[in-house]
Amino acid sequence: MIDLHRHLSSAMLMSACIALVACGSGQPSVNTQATVDAQVKATLGVMNSTLESQPYKATVHPQVQATKAIPEISEANTPVPLASITPLPPSPTNTPLPPTPTPFSGPISFLDPSDSEKLNSVLGWQPGGSSASSYDLKSVKGNLTIVAGPGTEALGSTFTAPAVILPMKGNFEVQIRVDAELKPQCCLLAGLGIRSVNEHSRWMRLALTFDGNPQKITMAENNSGGAMYYKSEPYAGSVVSLKMNRQGSVFNFFYSVDGRNWVLLEKDHVTDISDDADIFIYTYSNNGQGVVSHFSNFMVVQK
Repeated sequence: MIDLHRHLSSAMLMSACIALVACGSGQPSVNTQATVDAQVKATLGVMNSTLESQPYKATVHPQVQATKAIPEISEANTPVPLASITPLPPSPTNTPLPPTPTPFSGPISFLDPSDSEKLNSVLGWQPGGSSASSYDLKSVKGNLTIVAGPGTEALGSTFTAPAVILPMKGNFEVQIRVDAELKPQCCLLAGLGIRSVNEHSRWMRLALTFDGNPQKITMAENNSGGAMYYKSEPYAGSVVSLKMNRQGSVFNFFYSVDGRNWVLLEKDHVTDISDDADIFIYTYSNNGQGVVSHFSNFMVVQK
């Protein structure tokens, strides 16, 4: 637009100058007018040629803010189908758990760190002697639930109880919280224990037990020769925390109502359990009804 104004101004100036010359001579002539017309036509011809060879480009004044044009509606602007939207990252409830540290130094989750549907890979499952026995990780959040079928037990050299196993070597301290409604019918049990890896008939256990009134906390030992040691104290509740520690061949056994204040049930008990051992979490019912027990707050510290 600026170039167009410049060409028009030049044409008008030229025409004016020619007219003045003619006036100065005192008498304009036909030839003078013809000359003006010819000059104007020549100038317009140059302008047309310039416009055709150099397309007009808009110039925006620096003080004017450019605005973004509103796009037209097209296929590119139509809503995206839900099926093509990338899913959001997993919610915190599905976030993978951190790996279980080894050697063990604190809480151990029953859930596998990479798959919350499965048992932690550091643990093993022993179904025992009943097809009705099973374990569950969902019925109570954060808990291990073990169902023992009827006619199961761990007594003497017989071990048909369902159990979750943690391989353990050397000295340690282990504790767990047990929640079990033991019906007043002999014999029901829920707790933890330790046994030699290569000699399962050599074991010790600490458990909430109903083997006749009253309900008890019991500590028991079985050796390969079949000899038994048994100690108990009455306990009325259905929830109890159990703790056991090992230093070489010396073991101590505790229980607690709240998981903080511990009662020593058996001190400095000496027995011959191999250095390579299994910690087991278990429940059983040697009557015809079975039993359901819940376990939580599982902690192991190797020393």
